[in-house]
Amino acid sequence: MTKPARLYLIHQYSRDIAVPSGSILMSTGCYLVQTDDERNILIDSGMPVDADGSDPRPKSRPISSLS
Repeated sequence: MTKPARLYLIHQYSRDIAVPSGSILMSTGCYLVQTDDERNILIDSGMPVDADGSDPRPKSRPISSLS
């Protein structure tokens, strides 16, 4: 049975977003899971495929379960 051996958080980018009270820093990243049988699994937590970059605010999305 494959088991996770290492977990890495990889920073992809950050950017300041203007809000009425000033600005906030938003960032995205991804995770790299290395397993004990030498496999690499990349989990991207970045922007959704349908994002065009014109509105940096996150859109609401339904929550789904992996189980």
